Order: sequence, then C-alpha cells, then structure tokens
Amino acid sequence: DGKFDSSGYITIPAQIQVDGEAYTVTEVAEKAFYDASSAEGITLPETLRVIGAKAFYNAASYIRGTNAVLTIPDSVAEIGEGAFAENDFDKIIIGDGLEKIPSGAFKGISFMTDDVELVIGSKVTSISTDAFDDGTVTKVTVKGETGRLDTVLEQVNGLKKAEITYDDPNALTSDWLQEQINDAQDGVSQTIIIS
Repeated sequence: DGKFDSSGYITIPAQIQVDGEAYTVTEVAEKAFYDASSAEGITLPETLRVIGAKAFYNAASYIRGTNAVLTIPDSVAEIGEGAFAENDFDKIIIGDGLEKIPSGAFKGISFMTDDVELVIGSKVTSISTDAFDDGTVTKVTVKGETGRLDTVLEQVNGLKKAEITYDDPNALTSDWLQEQINDAQDGVSQTIIIS
C-alpha cells in the first residue's frame, strides 16, 4: 500500500515531489499510520515539526535482534495524544525540541516484554501522568540539570520504578559535585554518576 520502504520501515522523507514541485515535510497527520502494525521500524526526518494524535499508533512491531530505536528529532516541537502508543521499542530518544509529552503518547510501549530505555530531551518540562501507561520503561536518562524532572517523573505511571539518570552538562566540575553532596537529604540513598 506504499506505506513502507523496501526495508519494511515507515520512513518519512524530508521532502516530497508533487507535480514536479518539491515540498518540505513538516507534519505527520493524525492517524496517518494508525494500525499499520507490520512495520519493522519508524524513521523520522529533521524537518518534522508536528506529529499528529495517534499518527503511529500500533504501527511498528520490531523483530528481535533489529535496532528497535525510535528517535524523535530535535526539530519536533509537538506530538499528539497517543502518537506512538502500542508499539514495540527497546529505546526511545526524545529530541531537544519537545516541551510536553501528552496523554497516552507512549502508552503500551514495550519490546517483547523486555526493558525499554528512555532518553528525555533537555526542553521537556511536562509529562502527562498517563503518557507511559502499561509500558515497560526501566531506565530513564534526562538531559539537563540534575533533578530538574524529579517531581514530574514521580507522578508518571510507568516511570515511577525506573532507574533515573541525569545527563547534566554542569556535572563536570568539583563545585557541582560538592553542591550535590551538600544538597543530599539525610537518610536517603542517592547515587551520583560522573562519566
């Protein structure tokens, strides 16, 4: 039906040609690949700005051993409710352009019941409490200042038991490390990882 490329992936091109005229692809419409279910992956271009509600709902079922990674480019500023729900991913990388993760955006994500890793971009400030319902996220890496999403992540179903690590650009100095030690709560175990 023309939805997939030769590798079985849903690949959204950066440009399309219509009647000899080139157009930049900036949006994926609501339910564009709804229930495609047989795709082996999803590839998104850096030109994309908006992904509609349920655009890729139940679209990708990865095969074990494949690279089951979804990368949402930095250019994406908005995703709709349920945009990537009910898909098989073992890693999701959310770019630095997205500020809000809406209701059900990644509901039911899993990779054949194994662990799912999540990387959250540096601009995300809001995550709906049901954005990751019924998923198997066990590891979360947050880009940005240490602790910036702690309160938000504590409220999100499906992430409450995940191991949370911050990729903090300030975590390169001894002053930063001393500040973390000084701010640590008595009687509460806290792990600080410096790579």
